[in-house]
Order: sequence, then C-alpha cells, then structure tokens
Amino acid sequence: MPAISPLDGPVAVTGCSGFTGGHMVRELVLQGYQVRACIRDANSWRGKDCVDYLNRLPRVEIVDGCDLFTPGSYHAAFNGCTAVFHTAAVLGNSANLESQPLGSGDTSMDVFNGGVIGTQNIIDAINASSSVRRLLYTSSMAAVRGSRHTRRTSAPDYEWTETDWAYEGIEPEVWESPRNAYARSKVETERLVNAAADASGGRWDAITMAPAMICGPVLFRAQVGQWIEQLGRIAAGLPTAWPSKYDMYYDIIDVRDLVKAQRLAAESAVDHGSTHGGPRYVMHGTGGHSALRLGTEVRALIHEYFPAFVLGEPATVTSSGERITVEANGVNDCKKAKSVLGATIRPVEDTIRAVIETSIELGVIEPKRSEAPATGSRTASFSSPEDAYWEFFRADRAQDAERWADVMSYPHVRVAAPTGTASFETPEAYASNASWDARKATGWVLSRGAEPVRLHESPDKVHLAGGWTRYNIDNEPILSNRVTYVLTRLGERWGIQARFGVDSFDEGENYETAAATAVEVVERFHSALGSGDFEACARLCHYPMTEVGIGEVAQFEDAATARERFAAMTDRNAASEIRAAQMGSRGVVVSVTARGQAGGTVNSVFLVGNREEQWRIAGISAITDPQG
Repeated sequence: MPAISPLDGPVAVTGCSGFTGGHMVRELVLQGYQVRACIRDANSWRGKDCVDYLNRLPRVEIVDGCDLFTPGSYHAAFNGCTAVFHTAAVLGNSANLESQPLGSGDTSMDVFNGGVIGTQNIIDAINASSSVRRLLYTSSMAAVRGSRHTRRTSAPDYEWTETDWAYEGIEPEVWESPRNAYARSKVETERLVNAAADASGGRWDAITMAPAMICGPVLFRAQVGQWIEQLGRIAAGLPTAWPSKYDMYYDIIDVRDLVKAQRLAAESAVDHGSTHGGPRYVMHGTGGHSALRLGTEVRALIHEYFPAFVLGEPATVTSSGERITVEANGVNDCKKAKSVLGATIRPVEDTIRAVIETSIELGVIEPKRSEAPATGSRTASFSSPEDAYWEFFRADRAQDAERWADVMSYPHVRVAAPTGTASFETPEAYASNASWDARKATGWVLSRGAEPVRLHESPDKVHLAGGWTRYNIDNEPILSNRVTYVLTRLGERWGIQARFGVDSFDEGENYETAAATAVEVVERFHSALGSGDFEACARLCHYPMTEVGIGEVAQFEDAATARERFAAMTDRNAASEIRAAQMGSRGVVVSVTARGQAGGTVNSVFLVGNREEQWRIAGISAITDPQG
C-alpha cells in the first residue's frame, strides 16, 4: 500500500484556515513534513489570521486561491505532493456569500455541493498530478449515524462502527430533505473518493476519517466557530447559540487526536480497504466516554477547572414553557483506529480545558468572575439537588477531601446493596476517609457521573437516580454502578444525605430476574405492613437496615428495633405502584408510590440487596407529598 513519510516529499492540506486544517498543518510540520497549506483567500480576515499563524511554522508553503467551487484551483498545489489531507468543507454556519463568494447563497445546496462537487475538484487535481499516492478525507460521524434531526433510532447501548451508514433505516424523502444536506454530502463524498481511488488503478488510495464534534485548543481566532464557540460562550457566562439555543449531548473528539490519527493512517502500510468497514475510521468516543450533556456534564467540567467563572447555560425550556427532551444516541469508541493505527485518545477533560484556556489567551472570550470562588468551607451553597450531585464528582476529581465532604448533608450514610453500610457523622469524619492513593493502587484514577434523573421530589428532599463509571490511567472504563442519591435541603442548602448503590452495572447485561426478585420482596413487605405483620416486615430486611429522613439517618441493628419502627409506619396505605428504578448485579433500587392515610402520596425508594444469596431490604427513604 502507498504509505508515505516525510522523506518522500511535500504533502498538501486543504482548508487550512479551518479548525481541523490548521491543526493538520501543525501536526505534520511537527513530524518533519514539508506542507503546502491551501487556503481560499489570503486577503480575507480569516485568511490573514491563518497566514499570520502559518508563517510562524517551519516548512510551510502557503498556496492562495484554492477554492472548492473553482475547478483547477488545486492543481498547482498538489503537483509534486505525495499525499493530500482534504479537510476543507462548507459548513452550515459558513455557507453564505461572504464566506463562500462563489457559492449559490442557498445554504443546503452549498453545503452539499461544497462536499461533492468541491471534492471532485480535489480528485481532478490528484489525477492531474503524477505524484499523489494517498488521499486522507475528513468526513464526519454524520455520515455514520446521520444528523441529530434525522438520525435513526437506536438502542441506548448501540455501538456505531465503520459499517454503519446514515441513510440506513431512513425514508428516502427524509434523507433527501435540505436539513440533511450535510450528512448526505459526507456520505456521497465518501462514495466519490472511494470510487475515484478504485478507478485510479492502484496509483493512489483513499482513507476516510469520521470524527464527531471536533474540539480542542484554538490556534488562531479565525478558527472559532461551531462547538468550540459554544464551550467558550458557556465559560464567558453566555447562552449557547448554535446549532440552537437548547441543551444537547456533545460527542467530543479532540482535534489533536484526530489529526494524529490521520497522519498515522497516511504513514501506515496496512491495506485499509480490507479492514472491518473498509478504508474508514470512526474518530469518536473520548476514552470510552461517548457523550456529555452540555448543560450539566460539560458545564460541570468547566466549573471544575474554572470555579470562579460565572457560567452560561443552554436553554432547557421552550418559549411555550415545555421542558425539552435531551437524549444520547448510542455508544461510540475509536476501537478500530486504536487497534489498526495506534491512535490515542486523551481524556475529554483535557480537551474542554484546552478550548477555554486558549479562547482566553487569544482574547476570544472574557469570562466574568463571581464575587467569591467556590471553596471547601461549609458556606458553599448548592441551589439545587443536581448542583450538589455534580459537585460531588468535581470535588472527587479535584482530590479535595474537604470540598468533597462539603457536598454531604450530615449524618451521611452510604449503603451498598451487597456489602453493607458506612456512616459519617461530620464533614471531618468523611474527609478523613478519603484516600485517592489507595484507589490508584487498584487502577482506579477517576470517576465520572451519570446523567441524574429525579425519581421523587418535595421542596426539601429529592430521590435522584444517578451513578458513576470508574476509569483507569488510560481513560478506559473499568467499573460502573447505579446509585440513588437521597438529597435533602437543610436551610437553603442542598446536600447528599445518603447513597443507595446497586453494585456493579453493565449496559449489556439483563437484570430483569434481579429486578423481579427485588420487586417481589418489596411487595411482600408492603403486604405484611398493611396486614400488621411487622415480624414479617423485619424478616425481609438485612441488618443494619437504614432509614433516611431529612437531616436524620436511623439505623436498625436487628429485627427487634426494626419491628418497632415498622409498627409506627401508619402514614401510608397499600402501595399503588411498585417498580424497579435502578438495577445491578447484586442490588436493585425499587420505587414505591403509596396513598397516604391522610391523603396525598408517600413516594419511597427501597434498596434491595443480595447478601449470601438472600434478597432483603437494606435501606428505605420516603418523601411525603400532601398534595399528591
């Protein structure tokens, strides 16, 4: 196969005033290549900014006048080159006559034509040269799974790979719609470059990279746009504006990892066409962490590194007052690129931090500072249960024991379904128990929280279904758990009063048998409670058994003390709904709704665990809603 090296001669990069193109030039010159940097107009504001940066790099020849809409404009740039890295594209936010003066002015048409017709001009220039042996084309995950508007439905744990195509399972009229112009452009351009490479008779081949949302450090101001601009807006205290003002999931790939993988593919002697999915590489899935919700997880990471900034946030409610639905769509990982090319994927935290730091350094944003940075003191205030939940993970990653302890309401209790209970009466006691060195010795270096969902709520207490995944030093997931967090408001401050953990959890596992068993235990408990058989209730518990109130945690060491408590549960009638809310290998959180004796409802969570092959109740938390 026609692998290349810096010794073979110069290479060309298209779209160098763009984000990926600028980084592609930098990656290549750092590895010793001579680069011909193709730009459309060196005298435009974008071109001048780009040229100023490129002139500071060694071994770069700037070739002006390279326009996707102009046949023949790349011929001189490619002549004598061994490879072409084609990163140029027309994007929805730049498909206007100011940015593309030779376009039609119709956004969807120019996006599509900029891909297909523009790339045909690239192919013609390659064929006209006698030297180019390899084309590296930057496609998109939009060609794999479609746009966010027309993406086909998939299971939450479906893993998108190089064999997937965006048009699969989509009605033709939907696929051909203008809003799908970008995805269609990428699909058709992939087909075009593959067919042209085949038609070359082996003189040159084509390799495609399919990245998701490309983020990372900004090299010059003209690169700012799309996803990196939205991250900067949040750090600057502004709402997001593109592609809409609403919250969404960000599927981030670091631009530095993307361009490195492209270089590795160019230098590889592997027969890319014979690999799984053909000469195509998905570049997505930051160390196994596929997607982050912008308004919660991404915003939390920005706050972790820049705690004094007043942050903006995307909208979550429409103008008519309806709350939007935000869903992730499948799992992504660069498995093929890592195994075949040796690609490496850095932690997403590094990527987000680099976006903000370079945006500040270049004067793109000017963050607003709060009057006082968040501290580890007990004066730190969390205005919502979710604020406290995400601070729990931020403080953990910061390895700040006092700040971590400050997230809790006390007394605080952690109940693990299969193993038992740990209690902490004070912040000092909790902080003294933290040991990140001991964790690292087991290969566990950081945790990331799962998107939380409210199960039940009142003004002073919330049951929040969340969880976490642990990662090793290579940023690979090693263990996941699903946890119900009991959050209480003491005064004006929310904190985590208790954690009910179900034990290990795997997206691919079926826990229906465990769920059915746990639900049956809770049904028997409520039946016995309704009939006054408190002895039977007590037999259905593990000990110590924990009950969580607001600012209170009761632990019953044996059946006798538990019996007395159950006899005092006169506030509820028979349960109207009992269901499994969170499931794991040895534990299940069961959600219960019962009518109260005095009206309203009592919403409870029961942690049911399997210890010594006995499924029993280990923890209970109830929320009374007089109006329910």
